[in-house]
Amino acid sequence: MKSNEFDLLILGAGPAGSFAADAFWTGSANTFSVSNVIDTSGVNNPAPQSVYQSERWGTSTYTFPNLIPGSNYTARLHFAEISPSVTTNGNRQFHVIINGTQVLTNFDIFAAVGGKFRAIVREFITAADSARGVALVAQIRAALLVYRDVQAARADGYRQFLPGVTQPVYHFTSRFNALREMFRFDPTKPTSLLYRKRPDGSFELVGAMYADRAGATEDELNDRIPLALARWLTRNAPRPGRSIAIMFIMAPLIPG
Repeated sequence: MKSNEFDLLILGAGPAGSFAADAFWTGSANTFSVSNVIDTSGVNNPAPQSVYQSERWGTSTYTFPNLIPGSNYTARLHFAEISPSVTTNGNRQFHVIINGTQVLTNFDIFAAVGGKFRAIVREFITAADSARGVALVAQIRAALLVYRDVQAARADGYRQFLPGVTQPVYHFTSRFNALREMFRFDPTKPTSLLYRKRPDGSFELVGAMYADRAGATEDELNDRIPLALARWLTRNAPRPGRSIAIMFIMAPLIPG
C-alpha cells in the first residue's frame, strides 16, 4: 500500500533534523525534558535524541492540516520513557487514537523496551480524514471553478479588501456570506476568495476563506470542514471587541 510519510512533532521541544517544533495540538500544556542519552539501538531510522528527550504528558489531540483527503500516510510514533515517576512496568500506560481508531491500548513504554531511556517506534498507515473530506473537497473545487474569473466574483458580490494597497494575497470578501456563515455553513459560498496578482495585472485564484464565530468548539469547526484539511485560526473581526474563527483553503484544492 503506497503512502506518504511525515515526521511527528517533537513534544515540548524545538526543531531537530526533519522534525518540526511542537505545533497543531490542543489539550495538555504539561511538558518535561531530560538530558539523558537515549538508547536508539533497537530502532531503525531513529529520530534525533531531542525527540525522545522531551514529552508532552496528559491528554492531547494533534490535528495536522493540509493533508490530502483520502491519501494514505505513514505515521511513525517515536517513544521513550523519561518520566521520573516511572520506575517499573505498569506505572504509565496510555491509549493512542488515530482518526477515531484506537491503534494502541494501554501501551506501556517501559514494559515494551524493558526500561527507561530506550527508544521504540510504532508505525501505522492511515488515510487522511474520511470520505466526508473527499466529498467536501470535490464540492468546494466545483463551486470555486467559476471564480477563476475575478469578474464572476465581483458579479456575485465579492469586493476587494484594501484595493489600493499592494498585497501578497488579495482578499475579495462577500459580507452577505460572512454574515450567513455565523449561522449556517455552505461550502459553496466562502466568506472570501483569495487571489494573487500576475505580472500582467490579472488575478489568479489561489484560495478561499471560511468563517465561524469565535466561540465555536473544535468539534463544531471540524463538523464544518475537517480539521485535517486546513487549520482554523482566531482573528480579530473588523468591529472592535469581536473576533471570528477563520480557515484558509489554498492550492492544490483550488481548481487548476
